Amino acid sequence: MRSTRHPLVCLSVVLGIGAGAAGCSAQARPNTATSNTTTPSTTTPSTTTPGAGTPGAGTPGTKGKPCAVTRGSDRRSRPPSEVLRQSPDHGQWFGDGDLWVSLPDPAYRPERVPEGYGMKIGWWRLAEGRLKLSATRIDEDKGSATVDVPSGYAPTGLQPTGVLFSQAGCWRVTGSLGYTKVRFVVAVR
Repeated sequence: MRSTRHPLVCLSVVLGIGAGAAGCSAQARPNTATSNTTTPSTTTPSTTTPGAGTPGAGTPGTKGKPCAVTRGSDRRSRPPSEVLRQSPDHGQWFGDGDLWVSLPDPAYRPERVPEGYGMKIGWWRLAEGRLKLSATRIDEDKGSATVDVPSGYAPTGLQPTGVLFSQAGCWRVTGSLGYTKVRFVVAVR
């Protein structure tokens, strides 16, 4: 399998913090995760998944079916003040416990590159540990994603990531930190 390198742009502007404090990385090596990969079942005390979304106002997926994109209003708990201080747009945070993600705006279009569609996603970790990331296409069986969780950031706080989706469609992105899993749905078009 060919390894692709793609630039990871600093998310500090999106999250409202200075680039010096964020320690931005110019290049990172991606890890590959495919939509056919399965993860062994484990007990997870804290799991956040999107609600039904708003199917009537959903973003079109493939075959004309709406993609129920996760919105900040789908969250079950309020982000801690430490997370809210990081961004002027408090409604974009989605997560639970020790892990929160800055949801992409539903109108955002990932960057089109020869290998597919690239998206930058910012996470906020309230506990130490390595963030694990995967993406699975949910509107069809085909498609793969390459995920990038660069090293070099503090053990807690900001963790920028990148996902390279092979195709347009409706995708579920899952971030894991310890026993906490946060899943959200994004339309890639």
